[in-house]
Amino acid sequence: MSALVKIKGATKPAIKRLAAKCLAELPQTECPVVNRFAPGIYARELLMPAGNLVIGAEHRTAHLNIMLTGRATLLVNGVAREVVAPFICNSKAGVMKVAIVHEACRWLTIHPTKERNLRKLEKLLTVDFPPKPTRKALR
Repeated sequence: MSALVKIKGATKPAIKRLAAKCLAELPQTECPVVNRFAPGIYARELLMPAGNLVIGAEHRTAHLNIMLTGRATLLVNGVAREVVAPFICNSKAGVMKVAIVHEACRWLTIHPTKERNLRKLEKLLTVDFPPKPTRKALR
């Protein structure tokens, strides 16, 4: 893991503006999602292709993040650092992450919930921010 680098001005409103601008102006790449369930647990696996900028949704709840494969530079709360799989971290409610994907990543989020309806899960777990930045990667 590389050194932490503080990025001045990398606030949540700035990230939301970046996401809206990128979604409006740049071509996008699909990021396949696999949804998994176990008793009391929802796991969402996202495949992020190399060479993309991926802006995640703001989550309403704390959850666990696991990068299963790959390498990326993550920007979280104004701090950037390069991470290499395997990588595990906790994410607090209200956080938005930005990833510059250097090597294709399989990213897993683990949420404590009994809900299994995907539309209800999206409303339960993420803050509305149309268009949804979690659906596409920006190439």
